[in-house]
Amino acid sequence: VYFVDLVGCKTFVSDKEIGEVIEVMETPAHPILRIKAIDEDRDILVPFIERFIVSVDVEAKQIEIDWMEGL
Repeated sequence: VYFVDLVGCKTFVSDKEIGEVIEVMETPAHPILRIKAIDEDRDILVPFIERFIVSVDVEAKQIEIDWMEGL
């Protein structure tokens, strides 16, 4: 998966849309998805690692996230 392909993907937690990826930030530890929340005026930062990412469907522009308190 190329990071540029992730921008614009809708993100979901348990089939509920939470927002859209607006940026993929590269850090020394791991990439981080910046998601523009649809129900709040804020961004959500989610590490792009196996612990948080359930599935990525670039063709459908959808990412399933395993939500964790504090995100």
